Amino acid sequence: KGFDTDRAIQDYEEALQDMMENGGFANPAVGQICAGLITLYDAKAGITKDAQYYDRAVEYITMMQQAIQAGLGDAAATDPTYQVLEIRKQKLRRKKDRRLAKGAPSPELQSLLKQRPERKREER
Repeated sequence: KGFDTDRAIQDYEEALQDMMENGGFANPAVGQICAGLITLYDAKAGITKDAQYYDRAVEYITMMQQAIQAGLGDAAATDPTYQVLEIRKQKLRRKKDRRLAKGAPSPELQSLLKQRPERKREER
């Protein structure tokens, strides 16, 4: 079945808002939800060819790093997860730069990207 990235992003962002209201960065689910949003925005940027979604992914990486800092304090910079997130942040920035260098997709490609594929029914 098809996967609705926009719906998943909406659900994850609502869940993140709830988690932040109930414990903030001390809530252990915040990091997990941010990790999901990072992946979803990275995928959406690739699907839509829109570089702005890489920025959103980087924002959630920063938020995840803030959650690590809240738990570990000054030692956060030496945490392996924090370091991996920093590497991923740099990778997403490079992907954004490459996307911007390519320019916007042609109008034909934009219209194709906006279309939803038809589901084929299996013959019985």
